[in-house]
Amino acid sequence: MISPTAEDYFLTNQPSTSSGPLVPENVSVAPGPSDVGIDYRTTFTDGRTPVMISSKHLKNHPLHVPTGTSEVLTFYPTMEEFKDFKQYIKKIEYHGAHLKGGVAKIVAPEGWTPRPSKSCFSDVKSYEINQPVRETIEITEKPGTYFKRNETSHRKMKAGEFEKLAKSAKFRNPKPNLTGIDIEKYYFENILEGTPIYGADTEGSFYDEGIEEFNMNHLGTVLDDANSKIKGVNTVYLYFGMYKTTFPWHAEDMDLYSINFLHFGAPKYWFSISSEHADRFERFMSQQFSDQDGKAPKCKAFLRHKTFIVTPELLRAAKIPYATMIQRPNEFIITFPRGYHMGFNLDYNLAESTNFATDRWIDYGKDAVLCECNKSSVKIDMHCFMSQYRQHEVIPWVDYWYCPKDDKKGVAKKRKAQENRSPAKRSRLGVSSCSDSLESVAEVSSFMRSLPGYTMDRVEFRPDYDELLKLQNKKVSFELRSNNRVNFFLERRYNELRSVEWPHCSVCQYFQPIHMTTRNAELPVMSRRLIPSSVFSKTPELTDPEKEETDRLLTCSNCNVTVHSKCCSGDHPNENEQWRCLRCRNHTDVEIRLASCQLCQYRGGALIPCQIGKDSTWAHVECALFNRRTVFDRPIGPTACFVEPSPRQHSITASMPNIDEEYRNEYGDLYEHSRWNCVVCKRIGEGLVPCVHCHEEVENTAIAPIVAHVTCARRVGFVCELRDFPRGVVMICGNHKDSFRESKPETPVVKVNIGGQVFYEDKQSASDRKVYVPGTIITAESKNTVVVDFWDNSCSRDVLAEDIKSCECLHCENGAHQYGSRVNVLWDDGTVYACYFRGKSHVMEYTIDLGNDRQSLQRLPGFFNHQQLPNMLSRLSPASIRRLSSTAKCCSDKNEPDFSDPKTLALHKMYRPERITPSKRGIDLLKSPGLNKGMAFSLHERQYLGVHGLLPPAFMTEEQQAYRIITKLRQQPDNLAKYIQLDSLQDRNEKLYYRVLCDNVKELMPIVYTPTVGQACQHFGFIYRNPKGLYVTINDNSISKIYQILANWHTEDVRAIVITDGERILGLGDLGTYGIGIPVGKLSLYVALAGIRPEWCLPVILDVGTDNTELLNDPFYTGLRRKRVRGPEYDTLVDNFMKAATKRFGRDTLIQFEDFGNQNAYRLLDRYKGEYCMFNDDIQGTAAVVVAGLLASTRVTKKKLSQEKIVFLGAGGAATGVAEMCVRQMMDEGLTEEEACGRIYMVDIEGLITTSRIKSLGERHVKFAKDLPDTKNLLEVVRTVKPGALIGASTVAGAFTEDIIKEMAKNNPRPIIFALSNPTSKAECTAETAYRCTNGAVLFASGSPFENVELNGKLFKPGQGNNAYIFPGVALGAVLFAVKNIPDKLFLLAARMVAEAVSEKSLNTYSRVYPRLKDIRELSVKIAVEVGEYCYRHDLATLHPKPEDMEMFIRQNLYSVEYDELINKTYEWPAKDSKHGFPVPVLRRTSMDEE
Repeated sequence: MISPTAEDYFLTNQPSTSSGPLVPENVSVAPGPSDVGIDYRTTFTDGRTPVMISSKHLKNHPLHVPTGTSEVLTFYPTMEEFKDFKQYIKKIEYHGAHLKGGVAKIVAPEGWTPRPSKSCFSDVKSYEINQPVRETIEITEKPGTYFKRNETSHRKMKAGEFEKLAKSAKFRNPKPNLTGIDIEKYYFENILEGTPIYGADTEGSFYDEGIEEFNMNHLGTVLDDANSKIKGVNTVYLYFGMYKTTFPWHAEDMDLYSINFLHFGAPKYWFSISSEHADRFERFMSQQFSDQDGKAPKCKAFLRHKTFIVTPELLRAAKIPYATMIQRPNEFIITFPRGYHMGFNLDYNLAESTNFATDRWIDYGKDAVLCECNKSSVKIDMHCFMSQYRQHEVIPWVDYWYCPKDDKKGVAKKRKAQENRSPAKRSRLGVSSCSDSLESVAEVSSFMRSLPGYTMDRVEFRPDYDELLKLQNKKVSFELRSNNRVNFFLERRYNELRSVEWPHCSVCQYFQPIHMTTRNAELPVMSRRLIPSSVFSKTPELTDPEKEETDRLLTCSNCNVTVHSKCCSGDHPNENEQWRCLRCRNHTDVEIRLASCQLCQYRGGALIPCQIGKDSTWAHVECALFNRRTVFDRPIGPTACFVEPSPRQHSITASMPNIDEEYRNEYGDLYEHSRWNCVVCKRIGEGLVPCVHCHEEVENTAIAPIVAHVTCARRVGFVCELRDFPRGVVMICGNHKDSFRESKPETPVVKVNIGGQVFYEDKQSASDRKVYVPGTIITAESKNTVVVDFWDNSCSRDVLAEDIKSCECLHCENGAHQYGSRVNVLWDDGTVYACYFRGKSHVMEYTIDLGNDRQSLQRLPGFFNHQQLPNMLSRLSPASIRRLSSTAKCCSDKNEPDFSDPKTLALHKMYRPERITPSKRGIDLLKSPGLNKGMAFSLHERQYLGVHGLLPPAFMTEEQQAYRIITKLRQQPDNLAKYIQLDSLQDRNEKLYYRVLCDNVKELMPIVYTPTVGQACQHFGFIYRNPKGLYVTINDNSISKIYQILANWHTEDVRAIVITDGERILGLGDLGTYGIGIPVGKLSLYVALAGIRPEWCLPVILDVGTDNTELLNDPFYTGLRRKRVRGPEYDTLVDNFMKAATKRFGRDTLIQFEDFGNQNAYRLLDRYKGEYCMFNDDIQGTAAVVVAGLLASTRVTKKKLSQEKIVFLGAGGAATGVAEMCVRQMMDEGLTEEEACGRIYMVDIEGLITTSRIKSLGERHVKFAKDLPDTKNLLEVVRTVKPGALIGASTVAGAFTEDIIKEMAKNNPRPIIFALSNPTSKAECTAETAYRCTNGAVLFASGSPFENVELNGKLFKPGQGNNAYIFPGVALGAVLFAVKNIPDKLFLLAARMVAEAVSEKSLNTYSRVYPRLKDIRELSVKIAVEVGEYCYRHDLATLHPKPEDMEMFIRQNLYSVEYDELINKTYEWPAKDSKHGFPVPVLRRTSMDEE
């Protein structure tokens, strides 16, 4: 090696060039794979292997002889290779550069320079360093560990000034001639001296613009797919260094790659650790920098702070491989994902650096550990990368990381048990199962009696999960975590205490539930082994669970761990010979203390050597048992294990035995090859164990189950059990402890009574197909049973207690065994099966008379009535492996309160609406749409309520009625006919109307509201049937008169009014009183989409005449035939209505203004919104839903709304409202109002709103006026402004021409185009045109619905920017919490919630920027909760006291579309209170009675 001199470092700052590699015949080049069309050959060295290069090249780039315990590979690309950056990164990874040392060096080709236009770096001197940092390194309490502290200066410094400072006697390198290991020795010996200054993280680049090779400004890697520059990530930073300026140990944020290029000056000295050793290194550093109590740093990503330093000697002692490298001018250093590195500068130099990514990085970035304590740490939204590159993983990934499940706690849905047993007839089904028969005391005590001398602390039938979780947070549990300070004494004590617990082996103990712990003060010589050898072999080899064996116990004389010989080591020491475990033999004291499991977070227990790729580490035997990428060296007495590295590592484990593919793939690759969050310790890692029951519940869904380290799982009571191959061993989390618990016997699929006729599957039929025969129910009896899980993964819930022949409970009584205990069950085929006890249950048992003297005993399910037989055949499959709900989550459903909680039950009783038997009877009841059930009245109801005989003598369920209605509805010739039929149904049967509407909301919402409601309004005079609202005319213009009209409404409890004057109905103009259809339709959506009760709703129209000449001449017109009244008289009418309405119904009555003309809409909103509980949906609702669509779109464009320019076509009330709400959102994102208004461009009928039109503009438009030339050409506006979003609210069909749409696509990778005008015929463009002209790139939404569009084999589902996403939820909150007024902020909050509710699948698969319509009701509840919380915080809610549970209060008050019970249940009084009050005395005769 040629040693550099001080002069070499400062050769007048001339740019360095390399001579280029020579590849003679005797240089060994690794060949590329023959099956890949890429030539992977290139020249490289590990520093020890010489490379034949020219003397000039050798002088500029001498080889670095490794001084660490590993090597960094140095690569020499040719100029041709150098041109393709992405391909060369693949090459160096193919040769294992990322596995060697965590970094790689690339020497630039001969003659290449990033600055061919400059001959020197003289221009650098004038460059400004923004915030130079003064570094101070401090020693910590542990030798060899240091902490770097940075003091940032806010004074800018010229690079020339920095250079003089760096070369001064105070800061320059005092030993510039040191080489190799002497450099690092001198550095660490003097590490505490001096306070060097680092000019780091200064934005800029010294590449010439035309340079294409390795240009950090445009590397063209995966990270650039974000279509935006992320400061500090894919932007280039300059680094001005001086001697001893240090970058401590760290990996890049988000586990990105990085590239560092040294322009000139002294070298950099690097240390690096491969990602193969990253887990062990992180744990080691956490131990070294634990706090005074021994706890690990609070931040899980503390190494991202770039402040922690350890010496190479500590790494050597811990046997953590590390490498070193010297980087000289014109050399690149590449760092890899999770590759840790540190280093320091040897004197003054200049480098530049940035981050980049490849496809391989996505598997690191998707679950990277983020630093939450440092605001400057990088956080990248991975949605776009996952959607594009990991489509098969994106849905479970989003669900797991972005849809929190309350820490995955809750109650799992009940599991459906089915028998996977021989179909032998259950001859014992008729056995009595009274409570006495559940007692089996004789058997249950036998196991405990077989353990003389053992004691129990307390009797527990189930683990106390909450209490066990609390214990996890205590100091002892924390100290045993491997990322905390090493405490070998505590570990020895833990092993010692565990060794006295049956069965004493630290591995087998994992299969004895923690709530079934029993102890013996004396450790026996032998004990029963709970794990068959086949489990260790992980092969299909069968082992009879009844043939369990005892085995010798071995206790380590050093760490006190106790194991069975066959569970670990297989040793057979002499009786008096001291035995040491595999960890404690032949290792130094430091190595023993630092040893910890690579697969979990806890110390203690039996460790065996573990090989993962090139990393030699340790693993618990039990952790290796559960890990499906792990195999043992032998099944009996294993002495080592081998783990298959994650595919993202591109590594292999040498000499690893083959893993059975069926075993490895039992759960799929998702859990083993991705990093998840342990539900107990909250640490992220690979190879976590999924709960087997959670996995079955979500197996066919995109939902991730509960996962945990097996050592964490048992500590909180999760049970570990054995299963047949390929399951082997399984873990069951605490969410399933009650999954079979029933409070009453299971009900049949259909209601059956004694004597009822059913169809039954004839098991005696010789046919290959299922045969169903009719039968009659003779008897029905509830049976008490138990639930068990079998080794073959099946379960049964109809096992009788007497079928349990033996159990291993420590205590049981009255048939109540301990949860998770091993039991043996006698099955109907005479075989005894091993299984695990789950709990008690109940089933119904029926005797069915099949005729011909045949009877059958049948437990549920298994028979159906004649009406449901065709639909149920698919549910009558033979017994098979348990089928579980595919929608089950790991938390309880909030829609169904847990009434076992007394407080929840009390709140339910307080919040629920009470039922009252109606006072109406007979025909009056049938004419009341809110009470009428039609043929769904039961016979008892018909007779009691006086409607018997008034209805046809047939009975239907509500489901059947709804089916009948929707079938007939779909036969109608057009949408107007459907509207008329639904209108008629609403007049007859309110519940059924809303049932049909809610069940088919996507299909029927366009019928009951836009666009069909517009057509209905136009023909209202012709289709009018029954009054649906109130008409207040200009002739009723006084508070008293209007009050009397309001008093004529059939209910006093009105809480929501929708009012219109009919002047601007949708995009149809003045329709006068025909506009009543709008408030009627609006309130229907209140009920269907928000659950507001119909009786609370009142539609109102103000009839002030109409200016529509066609209506005035229409013989069917239903309103005043006069020109529209305007001015003071109009204002007085509106004012009187507001006063009369609140006088009649209360000040908190919600009044929604709908479809008022532009000249009145804003004016009335401004006048009343601070005084009344009111809003204008056309202005505020439309604004909110459009902003919601824009915010959802920003998740795709990766730009904030404040970064977009928006052009509006149309400047009416709706468009102006949208613009103003966009301004409010932009201001919340940090812009001033002036800056925000500057990003909004509005085009009205006169053209672009400019400053030249100020005098003619309204007050609300002035702030949007631009200093631009006047133009009416929208295409010209788009070309000039280059907006990211184009919004149409003009009612001009086709206004967005193909040229305009193509121009939008030209300026934006993902243009946003919203054609919002209603109805569909008025839309500015169609969805098909928008998608076609942008080749599918557009993010499109419309005001009225469009059909799906298929383009280039991809399906697009255009979103409808329907106000129904907003106003139902806002109205629900306002009504339930009786708010004083509705501020604009509520609509912005609602918009954000709607945007958050759009799924990643909708955005990335279908380009749909709004949620599904069927999700609106649930979304409305969430918006209402937010409305309530905001109003209570700002003293706007008048409902007092505030509900304790806001969401429960809302849900309990939602309108139900199910028929109500109209007859209250009767109840008895105490007998003494039901007697006559007193005896009647005998009255004395009066004189008149005397003779």
